[in-house]
Amino acid sequence: MPVGTAFHERTLALCESLSYREWSGYYAPCRLETNHIYEYTAFRRSAGLIDVTPLFKYDVRGPDAARRSFAHYADAARLAQSVGLAVNAGHDLDLDNLGMFRELPFLAEVSIGHALMSRALFVGLPVVVREYLNVLL
Repeated sequence: MPVGTAFHERTLALCESLSYREWSGYYAPCRLETNHIYEYTAFRRSAGLIDVTPLFKYDVRGPDAARRSFAHYADAARLAQSVGLAVNAGHDLDLDNLGMFRELPFLAEVSIGHALMSRALFVGLPVVVREYLNVLL
């Protein structure tokens, strides 16, 4: 039986459509309003908020866990590049896994700001910038 997420009470109060579905064991609204066009327009013109609690999270462990996980990303990145899409990586990149992404010759951009600033709180920004430059260059 599905359960509500931490946001369920708030979305329930806003859900005029009363249109819910089960999504990975959670109740998730299909749309909040009775006509989807209002939400679609809001997402296109301003900002939207989606409760992503039901999205799958993976915990890959073992001596070659990072390499196995990266192999899937590299396959997808090669496919994207082959059809003319730019390939970016980020949000979970840090000093431990950033080096693997240097292997992708067509990688357009990496997003390391969150990890960089989080580490800088403990060791200082100049130290962290040097650490990341050592990995990237």
